[in-house]
Amino acid sequence: MRFGLLSEAETHPGKSYYSKYWEMVDEVVFAEKMGWDMYATSEQHFAVGGVSSSAPECIYPYMFAVTEHIKFAHVGPQLSPMINHPLRVAERIATMDIMSKGRFITATTRGNTTLALRAFQTEAKDTLSHWEEGFRLMRMALEKDVFSFQGDIYQVPPRSLAPKPVTRPYPVIGTTASSEGRHKAAGEMGILCMNGGRFLGWEDLAKMNELYKSSWKRDPNGPLAEPEIYSLIYGHVAETDKIARDEGEDAILASLDIGADAFGRLAKMADDYAYFGELREVLETRLKDRDYMRNDSASVIIGGPDTTIKLLEKFEECGTDLVWFRFDSVDHHKTMKAIEMVGRHVIPHFKHGGIARSTEDVLTDIRAMRAEVAASPTGYNFGTKS
Repeated sequence: MRFGLLSEAETHPGKSYYSKYWEMVDEVVFAEKMGWDMYATSEQHFAVGGVSSSAPECIYPYMFAVTEHIKFAHVGPQLSPMINHPLRVAERIATMDIMSKGRFITATTRGNTTLALRAFQTEAKDTLSHWEEGFRLMRMALEKDVFSFQGDIYQVPPRSLAPKPVTRPYPVIGTTASSEGRHKAAGEMGILCMNGGRFLGWEDLAKMNELYKSSWKRDPNGPLAEPEIYSLIYGHVAETDKIARDEGEDAILASLDIGADAFGRLAKMADDYAYFGELREVLETRLKDRDYMRNDSASVIIGGPDTTIKLLEKFEECGTDLVWFRFDSVDHHKTMKAIEMVGRHVIPHFKHGGIARSTEDVLTDIRAMRAEVAASPTGYNFGTKS
């Protein structure tokens, strides 16, 4: 299990974007210190609810310079010609791979908000074909020294991408996935898959992960030797379950509601967005059931370290390779505390083993085992002392 911190630069009312962006710098530096593996910012355009991460490629170069080891992911550049021309995305990938010294990956998307699609004069029914052809063009530009492309949308004469990435054959690229079709397509293409936000539970998460991995066909020219699937978690981690809920639960669930507001509209705009209608119905029903959202949605973690570990073990059982924590809904100082709690108590559990336990917990287990042994036919009488 690996760990990533994802931000959408959610800026709360009354706060400046200036301060939020510099807080993000503090968060990535601290995350690296606390042993996190990766940092991501999603690309969002004209979002409501405070989300303001419209140009990750502008903030990342500074973050590269103030970190040494943590990797970065640009999540969600939409491959539609009016939003992001695939060749411009390829150029940015190559440049950021150089500036990060090989610490950069990208997960593209077809988009999931009408606010962005309509602003950029893009029809929902066209986004899938835009992504499919755009991804092929982007990958070809990264893979081949000299390339040309003839498609329905793009016609590119022989060209050579400049600059070239330092990572060979090229940096890891992939896609976000919400539907069964997208998970299957990512596997068949041999690319990275990032999922999350389905809210349909552990069985559904396991099904999506397995669909991706069972469909996997290695691209002999690609950077991935085996499937990689990352899952997004909305939440907050604090000293105890109660503190985490008191500090973050209301804000997190409200943010989820806003973020999924477009799902119902998208479901009516294109057949291949129809599954969003089911997701929206689940959210409308389940958001009021906080126990379900915290424990069974396979999308939310709000709790102390022990609860967080138990839920992450379920993600691991479902086949997730890396989890993204989105802490944006809480204030900066609480986010910093959550980064620390995960770094001190959660990451070591999965990576280092031999975690120190409290005296009370150890003695409780010793006494329980002593009673079991004493009750067995061959047991010893240990008396009543610890």
